[in-house]
Amino acid sequence: MFFVSDMIDMWLKHLSYCKNLSRNTVDSYEQDLKLFREFLSGYRGCKNEDVDIIAIDKCDVRAWFLSRMKCGHNAKSISRGLSAIKSYLSYLQMCGAQTDSHTEIMLMKSTRVKKSLPRPVKPDDIYRIIDSIRAFRKMSWEVKRDRAILVLIYSVGLRISEVLGIEVDDICDGSIRVYCKGGKNRYVPLLDCVSNLIREYLDEIPNHIVRSKYLFLNSRGGRISRGSLELLVSKIRKLMSMDKSVTPHALRHSCATHLIEQGADLRHVQELLGHSSISSTQIYSDVANSYMCQVYGKCHPLSLLGHDGDTQNE
Repeated sequence: MFFVSDMIDMWLKHLSYCKNLSRNTVDSYEQDLKLFREFLSGYRGCKNEDVDIIAIDKCDVRAWFLSRMKCGHNAKSISRGLSAIKSYLSYLQMCGAQTDSHTEIMLMKSTRVKKSLPRPVKPDDIYRIIDSIRAFRKMSWEVKRDRAILVLIYSVGLRISEVLGIEVDDICDGSIRVYCKGGKNRYVPLLDCVSNLIREYLDEIPNHIVRSKYLFLNSRGGRISRGSLELLVSKIRKLMSMDKSVTPHALRHSCATHLIEQGADLRHVQELLGHSSISSTQIYSDVANSYMCQVYGKCHPLSLLGHDGDTQNE
């Protein structure tokens, strides 16, 4: 019996400490495997603890996919579920447990995920978000903290987990050390305006707050949470009647897109964002080109002509 809690715990630790996967990925895989286990329990009419991973085959996996599709899960979610199952089976194989049915599952192809272009936030909207923080934060130091966080994300394209993981000692000589996905580090430049915002925030933290090692703190002195930041931007978004695509992570997309629109080299943007593959950065060129085509189609004088050469206004 391999589908038990201790094996799952060992697998999750293997993902974190040996594979160096991000906390978000490990949590997602854990949740996917939990959902698969619950599905198998109902599908086979047995208790969760009686579900034996050795006995599963690709029919079980396909049945789970069909069930998720009926529940409205998208292709990306279903594809990640298969990745989680494959990862777990691969770990069991490493531990000496493998069957022919597992091999069939490992050969299954993921659902094709339609690649959508990220939606950057307009610079004017970014400024509006920054200016609106004071409407939702009571304390002046919290306003300055959140301004520093959002401007930092936008200035160098940080992931939310990266910016919240920055420690005070990571700031040095006009740059910041960032802890990246996969356990690697990179250094990103710190613009003067961002340095000033961080300095103003640090100078105004109340004396009664016992500071931890992290740069951006909550009122208890611990690291501010991702949820707190996302909730703040969500409230601002509703107040300003902005699109739901406006999120803290969208500021990372905006940084990359705006840099490329201004002529930045793709390799430099790749290094700034911490992408291991240039193909991950290439998508921002597609965004910039798409935007350029829209502007071109609206602004060029020939856009006023119809297909037959007559002006559309006639």
